[in-house]
Amino acid sequence: MSTQSWPLVFPWQDLWHRTRTKNELWVETQSYILTTAENFWDKIQCFIFRKKVFSSEYENKNYWPWDYDQYDKYFNHLVIWDKKSHQICGTYRLQLVTDLEQSYSNKEFELDDWIKSSGQKLELGRACIDNSHRNGQVLDLLWKGIGHFAKTYQVQYLFGLTSLSTLDMLQISQITKYLVDQKLLNLETAISARKEFAMDIISCSKSFNMKEFLPPLLQSYLKAGANILSYPALDTKFGSVDYLTVLDINNLNSSYARRYFN
Repeated sequence: MSTQSWPLVFPWQDLWHRTRTKNELWVETQSYILTTAENFWDKIQCFIFRKKVFSSEYENKNYWPWDYDQYDKYFNHLVIWDKKSHQICGTYRLQLVTDLEQSYSNKEFELDDWIKSSGQKLELGRACIDNSHRNGQVLDLLWKGIGHFAKTYQVQYLFGLTSLSTLDMLQISQITKYLVDQKLLNLETAISARKEFAMDIISCSKSFNMKEFLPPLLQSYLKAGANILSYPALDTKFGSVDYLTVLDINNLNSSYARRYFN
């Protein structure tokens, strides 16, 4: 794969111990290649790519030339390469959760009891696709990568945070009402956001036009049978709100099950 310049300052010590992933895969189409970050340098390119995309779409207050946090060293990283440009055009991180301290979602939500419940759980996050490559082919490849890891670890639950780029309280309340009305969110059993991320929902009579607002990846999860298990959490770093999204593979849409999990 191609290389590119990288910054001189980087948390090298956090990544050297995972120079290769244990779950390598390779899926090639006419336009793309899906693999895992094969080495240390591929991971750095993922972080630089994420910063470039997130900075153009979110209020990212990180001024470093990469998007990296303390959880990245625990995750495996799916990478989609554009065969024409030989550049990364998509990435997604995922890991089997065995330690709550290694879970990004647990930072925002009270997940202690849910994580300890039965069933293997695979956390996904930092979905990042270049705007010019947000198409069905790339989503299909991401699902194939997810399916690969789910089968490897005999996972029952896929989970992670879905970010919506708005801080408008009315809009957020309308979105939450839509999720409740569509029986995608049960507020009586919802997992609470931690105190520093909690926010109040205002009463509203009209829900939001979700088809125009929901990210394609979330729409794909909902079609597959996912549910929202939380109130929204405020993410001031990215100027967005997060919902905890969970997909029980036992309740997976049959077409997704056949294509990605068999």
